Amino acid sequence: MKSAHQLDLVLASTAAWRSEALSRLGLKHKAMAPQFEEPPFVGGKLEDHVRALALGKAKSLAGPGLVVLGFDQMIEVGTQVLGKPGNFENALAQLRLLNGKRHRLVNGLAVVTPDQTLQLWDQCFLTMRSLSEPELCYYLEQDQPFGCAGSYKIEGLGASLFESVEVSDLGSIVGLPTNLVGNALRSLGFSNLLP
Repeated sequence: MKSAHQLDLVLASTAAWRSEALSRLGLKHKAMAPQFEEPPFVGGKLEDHVRALALGKAKSLAGPGLVVLGFDQMIEVGTQVLGKPGNFENALAQLRLLNGKRHRLVNGLAVVTPDQTLQLWDQCFLTMRSLSEPELCYYLEQDQPFGCAGSYKIEGLGASLFESVEVSDLGSIVGLPTNLVGNALRSLGFSNLLP
């Protein structure tokens, strides 16, 4: 096993929370915007779609000597799939849909190196409290989660939206499943637990 600290690691995302999560793992990296246009979900297994999006993002920044991490996450509630809302109105519509219900959040991870490609995924389940319209609006004004799938930030005031969370990796909800990152790096022969 070699030290992960010697990797030229690139995060295919400019999301601050993803970069912070990698930094907490002691992984030095560059955060860059992927050069990838995300196709919409048109059916099939959601886990296949988020893995494909993560791979597209990672491949868009691949280069000699680089190890690129790409991520994506989406939400499934009933037969509907939710991504990033983009604005207050769409976010409110998403929270109304999730209100009082259990939903599945699916994460995709892709790691692209000069020699190989890995694709992993995980899921978690969250049950939102039954909340009033003023509560939903106040929440959106406070956290402004317009770039987050499902229109919430669990690491902020959004934690108050939920009555239960079923997860094997706390990082999954914020969009960077740290267990998956560790598993991927170790399968490539690297550990962040070595100097």
